Amino acid sequence: MMKKTLIASLLLSLVAHAHAAGTPIHLTIGGAIKNSSRINITPERSRIDVLVEGAGVITAQGKTVRFYALCNVIDTLDGTKQVEGGGDCELKSTGGGVAYLHYKGDAEHADRGQISIESGTGDFAGISGSVAVEASVSPTKVGKAVFLMENQRDSASQP
Repeated sequence: MMKKTLIASLLLSLVAHAHAAGTPIHLTIGGAIKNSSRINITPERSRIDVLVEGAGVITAQGKTVRFYALCNVIDTLDGTKQVEGGGDCELKSTGGGVAYLHYKGDAEHADRGQISIESGTGDFAGISGSVAVEASVSPTKVGKAVFLMENQRDSASQP
């Protein structure tokens, strides 16, 4: 359960659909955990620090940019329940551009959160905005924790 919570939190920082300055942004990122560590803060509370590596594509303002992503995510758990989560990602495009993402997790739903695209250079110049995201995790089918971030579905339309 804890590993799923951690992975879900991580995924949330990675894929999105947003509006930046009135222009839709579609961002998809998949990745795998490179490293994770857990520190017990108290007997009931722990902190998990995760390093994730992946790749993706962003389409915005009439252009498509492919990139490599490196993210650091920190989750705080109270028992097995995620009570806080957040992280930062650096995206590097194949054309030499760089962009920065920030993720803030939803304490009520471990598989949801909000990301913001902080800034960008080169291929990413002018792309910014914020979007609600949710994660899909599939660790058992491939033998390691892998994920895909997706647009957060409207709760009224969820099954």
